[in-house]
Amino acid sequence: MKTLPPAERPLPGKAEILERILSDTTAPATGRRRQGWLVPVGAAAAVALVAGGILVAATRHDASAPSPADGAPASVEPTTPTTPTTPTTPTTPKQRPAAEIDLNAGSLTAAQKAQAAQSCIAPQEGPHRPTAISHGIKVRTWGVQRTEDTIAFTSPNGLQYACVGNGSMMTTSIVGGDPAVAAENKTVLPVTDATHPAAPAEGTGATWAFVDFDRLPDQLARDGWYRVDDRVASMRQRWVVRGRTGPWFVAEPVDGLVFLRSWDRSAALRLGEEVRVETQVLGPNGELLDAPAGIKGGRLTASPGTTRVDRGKVVRLPGAPQGELDFN
Repeated sequence: MKTLPPAERPLPGKAEILERILSDTTAPATGRRRQGWLVPVGAAAAVALVAGGILVAATRHDASAPSPADGAPASVEPTTPTTPTTPTTPTTPKQRPAAEIDLNAGSLTAAQKAQAAQSCIAPQEGPHRPTAISHGIKVRTWGVQRTEDTIAFTSPNGLQYACVGNGSMMTTSIVGGDPAVAAENKTVLPVTDATHPAAPAEGTGATWAFVDFDRLPDQLARDGWYRVDDRVASMRQRWVVRGRTGPWFVAEPVDGLVFLRSWDRSAALRLGEEVRVETQVLGPNGELLDAPAGIKGGRLTASPGTTRVDRGKVVRLPGAPQGELDFN
């Protein structure tokens, strides 16, 4: 039985989406931006919805004193006469590094690992217990829970499963194990090599999108599992919508696996518009390695260079007024 999610998965509907955006400010001490949270509501969640199913909290930006160019009077301090000096060439200001959002939200306890593994394995292996559990961390999400559990474990059937979610709502991928057993499930196992330091699990690149063709920004999200080797210190992903580059969402390896996700809610998309998702792999000194390839014919495709770019076009869902993103 194949256990992987489809490559593209639209959200159930905007009538079941609730948005809560926390303040998006720059922390004075670190200069790093705090993330805003986007909260779609699952069908099983018991919450109150406002009209239209959307609740928007205003986003705050850095406050700074107005300059004379903004209309504020300039302060004047008494000075003493000085000898004129030769004007110097203004220096070019350094470009601020791209904003980053860390996806890792802390490790799971031993009890939480066991519970997450059991919730994940139950639909796959019945009463069997996992033989080894790894990769137990919480990850940030655009979902109502703010964080979700990620877990990986080896099953008695010889396959390694990885799951993400909360409670009984877990999404499962096969990320390693016995190639013969994987072949029986018609599943390609991710394997790194000299030009692929990060190999995607089959089903990676699942997209969650529901485009309403209205004035409200549309929710977009993408996630997936990668097997990585010792060359990889982190992976990152971001959205580019209407030329606006979003923050990098950064994930570090745990037990040779990375669960990477990213999201965007910056624009009310129109039919035919194109968005981009960029994915990169970084080494221990921040250097860019070969970006993740795709899977074709049971093999990894050629390296896309140091940045993988996936382009999605806004299309209309058949027989519905809403749209989605087509990455084909």
